[in-house]
Amino acid sequence: MGNKINFSASSPVMPKEVIKRINKNVLNFHSQGFSALELNYKNEFFISLMEDTTKLIRKLLHLNDDMEVLFINGGGSMHFAMVPLNFSSKDETATVINSDLWTNNAVTEGKKHTNIDEINLIGYEKPLPKITLNDINKASKYLFMCTNNTSSGSKFSKVKIPEIGNIPLIADMTSNLLSETYDINKFALSFASSAKNMGTSGISVVILNKNMIEKEIPKGVPKILSYRDYYYSGNSFTTPNTFAVYIIYEMLKYLDEFGGVEEIEKVNIKKSNLLYDFIDESNFYSNDIIKEDRSVTSLIFNVKNNEDFIQKAKENDIINISTSMNGAVRVGLYNGVSLSNVVDLIDFMYKYQKNNI
Repeated sequence: MGNKINFSASSPVMPKEVIKRINKNVLNFHSQGFSALELNYKNEFFISLMEDTTKLIRKLLHLNDDMEVLFINGGGSMHFAMVPLNFSSKDETATVINSDLWTNNAVTEGKKHTNIDEINLIGYEKPLPKITLNDINKASKYLFMCTNNTSSGSKFSKVKIPEIGNIPLIADMTSNLLSETYDINKFALSFASSAKNMGTSGISVVILNKNMIEKEIPKGVPKILSYRDYYYSGNSFTTPNTFAVYIIYEMLKYLDEFGGVEEIEKVNIKKSNLLYDFIDESNFYSNDIIKEDRSVTSLIFNVKNNEDFIQKAKENDIINISTSMNGAVRVGLYNGVSLSNVVDLIDFMYKYQKNNI
C-alpha cells in the first residue's frame, strides 16, 4: 500500500496538502524570514493569523453575532473542570448526559466542584433519547453532553440535540466538530480539542454565547481557568500555543477550499457507510450500535480476535487502530482520512476475513 494509513481515534490525521504547506512555513513563514515555530504571540503576523483563523471558524460553522471564539491551551479534558468551575458552585447543581468514557470523566471532575445530576446512558441498548426539559432538574445551571462518543461508537445526531429551554447547553464536540453539520448557535458553549479535525494536540477551540461570558463567576476560580479572562484578554491572557493555532488555520483553510463542513460531511458519511455496509454484510465482523446512532467519525466493531486483527493491520501499514473501553476495535474516520484510505482498509479486512474463517 505504500505509505502507512493512519486510523487513529485520538491523534490528528492531516491531508498531505496541509502537511506540505506547514513544512514550507516551518522553514520560512509566509516568506517573512522566520519559522512558523518562532511565531511571537504579540507579533503582527500572529495577531493577523489569529484573526483570520477566527474568521474561518465563524464562516465554516455559520456562527451568529452572539457567539465568540476562544483559543485555550490544553485539551478537551481541561474543560471538564473549567465548565463546572465557571458556571456552577458547590451548593448548585448541573446535569450531565453520561454516554461514554469522556462524559464519565466529566462527571467525576464535575463532582469536585458542584452537585452533578447524572443521566446515565452508558451501555444503553435502545436508541439514544432526545433529552428535554422534562428529563432534567430544572434548577440545573447547565446541561453537559458529548455529541460524539468515540469509545462506544455512537453519536447524538442533529435531531437528538437536547431542547431544554433557557438552561445552557454545553457540549464536548472534540471528535465531530467541523466533520458534521450542527447548528453550533444552539449551544451556550461548545469546545473541541484541536487534535481530531483541526490539527495537532495542545490547544482547544471554545465557542460560547456572549451571555455566558457575563455570568457571575463563582468565587475562587483561578484566572487561568476563567473563560471570561481569556475573552477579555483577546486570547492572550497566557501565551497561546502559536504553532498549534497556525496548524488550525491551515486545516481550516483547506476545509474552506474543499467546500466547507457541508461538503466534508458528505465524504465522511460515504466513508462510514462503506465501512458499516461491509461489516454488516460480512458475517465475520460485527457492530451492535443501533444504526440511527452510529458515529460517522468513530467506528467500532468486533472480530474473533481483536488484538490479532490490530496487529495484522499494523503489519500491513494500517496503523493506530486501537481498542475501545469495552475492547472493541476502534477506527477513527476524521476529516484527514480519505475515501481511498477506507477502501484500502476494507480490502485488508476482506483478506483478513478470508484467511481467518
